[in-house]
Amino acid sequence: MKKLRLLDEVKIELWQTVVYYEERVQKLGIDFVSELRLALKNIRKNPEMFSARKFKVRQMLLSRFPYIVHYRIDKDAIRVYAIAHVKQYPYYWGIRLK
Repeated sequence: MKKLRLLDEVKIELWQTVVYYEERVQKLGIDFVSELRLALKNIRKNPEMFSARKFKVRQMLLSRFPYIVHYRIDKDAIRVYAIAHVKQYPYYWGIRLK
Protein backbone atom coordinates (compact mmCIF):
# COMPACT_ATOMS: atom_id res chain seq x y z
CA MET A 1 0.00 0.00 0.00
CA LYS A 2 1.43 3.39 -1.01
CA LYS A 3 1.91 6.20 1.46
CA LEU A 4 -0.47 9.12 1.39
CA ARG A 5 1.15 12.56 1.21
CA LEU A 6 -0.67 15.86 1.77
CA LEU A 7 1.06 18.95 0.49
CA ASP A 8 1.75 21.64 3.09
CA GLU A 9 -0.80 23.91 1.40
CA VAL A 10 -3.41 21.19 1.79
CA LYS A 11 -2.69 20.87 5.51
CA ILE A 12 -3.16 24.62 5.93
CA GLU A 13 -6.44 24.60 3.99
CA LEU A 14 -7.62 21.59 5.97
CA TRP A 15 -7.17 23.30 9.31
CA GLN A 16 -8.74 26.51 8.02
CA THR A 17 -11.79 24.45 7.09
CA VAL A 18 -11.88 22.76 10.49
CA VAL A 19 -11.75 26.14 12.24
CA TYR A 20 -14.48 27.48 9.93
CA TYR A 21 -16.84 24.59 10.80
CA GLU A 22 -16.01 24.69 14.52
CA GLU A 23 -16.85 28.40 14.65
CA ARG A 24 -20.29 27.70 13.19
CA VAL A 25 -21.30 24.56 15.09
CA GLN A 26 -19.43 22.90 17.93
CA LYS A 27 -17.87 19.55 16.88
CA LEU A 28 -18.75 20.05 13.20
CA GLY A 29 -15.05 20.51 12.45
CA ILE A 30 -14.37 17.20 14.18
CA ASP A 31 -17.07 15.58 12.03
CA PHE A 32 -15.37 17.01 8.93
CA VAL A 33 -12.01 15.55 9.98
CA SER A 34 -13.62 12.16 10.68
CA GLU A 35 -15.22 12.04 7.25
CA LEU A 36 -12.02 13.17 5.58
CA ARG A 37 -9.99 10.49 7.40
CA LEU A 38 -12.39 7.83 6.17
CA ALA A 39 -12.13 9.17 2.61
CA LEU A 40 -8.33 9.21 2.75
CA LYS A 41 -8.29 5.69 4.17
CA ASN A 42 -10.49 4.50 1.28
CA ILE A 43 -8.28 6.29 -1.26
CA ARG A 44 -5.20 4.66 0.24
CA LYS A 45 -6.78 1.19 0.15
CA ASN A 46 -7.98 1.53 -3.43
CA PRO A 47 -6.46 4.60 -5.11
CA GLU A 48 -7.74 3.65 -8.55
CA MET A 49 -11.41 3.59 -7.51
CA PHE A 50 -11.89 6.94 -9.26
CA SER A 51 -10.87 7.50 -12.85
CA ALA A 52 -8.04 9.83 -13.73
CA ARG A 53 -9.07 13.16 -15.20
CA LYS A 54 -7.12 16.18 -16.37
CA PHE A 55 -3.39 15.90 -15.48
CA LYS A 56 -4.02 12.34 -14.14
CA VAL A 57 -5.77 13.81 -11.09
CA ARG A 58 -8.51 11.76 -9.47
CA GLN A 59 -11.36 13.20 -7.45
CA MET A 60 -13.36 11.91 -4.52
CA LEU A 61 -16.39 13.82 -3.30
CA LEU A 62 -17.03 13.69 0.44
CA SER A 63 -20.52 12.49 1.26
CA ARG A 64 -21.58 14.90 4.01
CA PHE A 65 -19.50 17.97 3.25
CA PRO A 66 -19.23 19.83 -0.08
CA TYR A 67 -15.54 19.08 -0.55
CA ILE A 68 -13.56 17.15 -3.12
CA VAL A 69 -10.25 15.41 -2.49
CA HIS A 70 -8.01 15.92 -5.53
CA TYR A 71 -5.18 13.38 -5.68
CA ARG A 72 -2.78 11.71 -8.04
CA ILE A 73 -1.08 8.33 -7.90
CA ASP A 74 2.65 8.83 -8.29
CA LYS A 75 5.41 6.21 -8.37
CA ASP A 76 6.25 6.49 -4.69
CA ALA A 77 3.03 7.78 -3.08
CA ILE A 78 -0.51 9.02 -3.43
CA ARG A 79 -0.30 12.81 -3.37
CA VAL A 80 -3.23 14.95 -2.26
CA TYR A 81 -3.12 18.28 -4.07
CA ALA A 82 -6.27 19.84 -2.66
CA ILE A 83 -9.24 19.32 -0.41
CA ALA A 84 -11.35 21.94 -2.11
CA HIS A 85 -14.87 23.24 -1.64
CA VAL A 86 -17.00 22.34 -4.66
CA LYS A 87 -17.88 25.99 -5.29
CA GLN A 88 -14.34 27.32 -5.15
CA TYR A 89 -12.61 28.38 -8.32
CA PRO A 90 -11.91 25.12 -10.16
CA TYR A 91 -8.28 24.08 -10.44
CA TYR A 92 -7.02 26.99 -8.31
CA TRP A 93 -4.63 24.38 -6.94
CA GLY A 94 -3.36 23.33 -10.40
CA ILE A 95 -0.04 25.09 -9.87
CA ARG A 96 0.70 22.51 -7.17
CA LEU A 97 1.00 19.74 -9.77
CA LYS A 98 4.65 20.50 -10.63
